[in-house]
Amino acid sequence: MIQYYKFISEDKFYLYDTSTSYLIEISKTIYDILDDFIGGKAVLKIISEHTDIDKNEIEKAVTEIKKFQKEFRILQDSPFDGFLFPTAKKDIEDQLRNNMCHVILNITDDCNFRCIYCKYGDTYEFEKFHAKKHMDNKTAIQSIDFLLNNSHDSEELTVGFYGGEPVLRFDLIKSVVNYILSKTDKRVRFSLTTNGSLIGKRVIEYFIDHSFKLTISIDGPAEIHNRYRKSISGRNTYYKIIKTIKEIKKIDKEYYNKHVGFSVVIAPPFHLYSLYEFFNSEQINNQAPIFANLADYYDTSFYNRFPKSIWKDYKHQKEQLRKIFHDKIKNRVNDNSSLLWSLFGDKAVKLHNRPNGYNGNRLYPLGICTPGVHVTFIDTNGELFICERVGKHLSIGNIHQGFDVEKIAQTINDFVNVITKHGCIECPFVRICPSCYVDARRNNSLSNEKLKASCPSKKQGIKEVLHDYAYITQSYPDLLEKYIS
Repeated sequence: MIQYYKFISEDKFYLYDTSTSYLIEISKTIYDILDDFIGGKAVLKIISEHTDIDKNEIEKAVTEIKKFQKEFRILQDSPFDGFLFPTAKKDIEDQLRNNMCHVILNITDDCNFRCIYCKYGDTYEFEKFHAKKHMDNKTAIQSIDFLLNNSHDSEELTVGFYGGEPVLRFDLIKSVVNYILSKTDKRVRFSLTTNGSLIGKRVIEYFIDHSFKLTISIDGPAEIHNRYRKSISGRNTYYKIIKTIKEIKKIDKEYYNKHVGFSVVIAPPFHLYSLYEFFNSEQINNQAPIFANLADYYDTSFYNRFPKSIWKDYKHQKEQLRKIFHDKIKNRVNDNSSLLWSLFGDKAVKLHNRPNGYNGNRLYPLGICTPGVHVTFIDTNGELFICERVGKHLSIGNIHQGFDVEKIAQTINDFVNVITKHGCIECPFVRICPSCYVDARRNNSLSNEKLKASCPSKKQGIKEVLHDYAYITQSYPDLLEKYIS
């Protein structure tokens, strides 16, 4: 079976070829006759059925398709007969040994907010609730020792702080920072995700002194943010966050511009243009990234309060923003700090960096990692997990006994079994699909049903990214390389 996807972007015609992952511009004639030719119709039959196309043009298009097939291995029968991922114990141990570089410490499960859409609230079926559980100093130090003892080949280390609300444990943050800096001469980066409500001048100055990458959660202007982001007592929180942002800018504007990003949860009723205006406003706009995502819509009762029509409205509003994004690209406005880049540009960068070319008959699932190699999430008790997105599910060991290689291999094998059962090998987007453990996880296992539920939106998202990527490369060819560099 030959797998491909063809599409039109701004009156130009494109072909994405699955077996090579090449994306090429094609003629309108190739676009019009490709399905017939690949479907096995004879050239004379194609000519007789496409009376609106000149015979010579069809013959020329057929010659070009055959050239693609011969010279570039494009539009070949799919060579793939399965997925390949290193699951032998020795392979995993070799990857994990001395290559750790990034830990995220879940230093508390406690939080001073009770956001209505929070995954740790009561609307998500398989998630933990907020609790007065904290990582003690001994566990935090042992977590850092675990990182240091398994990172000899890593040139740079990253320690992230997560919660709950991690600033509730500011003294522990300082203890961890002081400890790791006293134990290694390597460069250490620090990051923290926060609701921003507990950050006063003393805390800000500490974060600046240690070049922390801050991600502050804010959902837009007051009327949007305050709908769901409530304090533990049910009060609005917007003006506390804005006060923090203003204070950071006042103390060190350069730090704010480069080191303070935002996490945005997009939830209905949708007002995407208002978000665009807010994050482009003078009081907010900077050079750091924005991470904007829909409130998770799987295994939750949160969306039950809204009519199904919200998704039609969301799609319409998103297309309005996409048009603005395309206009900026067309006019060569590098808008990489805005909400627009978060919604459209970041995904195009990932597509730009995809591996391509023919690489044999086994596929490497693009969306997953070897758990523990690139990042390790450590909970309050010192248990190891894949990442903060997977959360406290699918344990892969603990800081005392180390990584559980058998569990890691089983997790990889379970995911490969899920995508095999789902028939992902037959999808034209199999080489660029970002599906990972998160998309298949249901409670403490990986589920074909969960992956199946997320598949349609993933496919639609990939189609949109291909369209955006084609538009960017035709309108501003060097933009993505500039952004990456």
